[in-house]
Amino acid sequence: MTSHDIVSWLIVCQLLAPAVAVAGVGLPVLFGRPLAERPTSWLVGSGFVAAFLAALVTLAVVAFKDFRPEIVHLGSWFTVG
Repeated sequence: MTSHDIVSWLIVCQLLAPAVAVAGVGLPVLFGRPLAERPTSWLVGSGFVAAFLAALVTLAVVAFKDFRPEIVHLGSWFTVG
């Protein structure tokens, strides 16, 4: 596994961790069974802590590589035209 693979994986974690937290809070609401305050706060907090830790590790990896640019391709999010 190269450092580019690690950075790519960490970027995906930064994006997915808060999204999973939002889905974990939102899906029970759609089924009429919202979570209590304690599990909701734990879920949201852990999602954002995971994203923050992934960002710190990303910073460390990029700093170790002398802040050379990394291009992480995550697909086409939208197109115009």
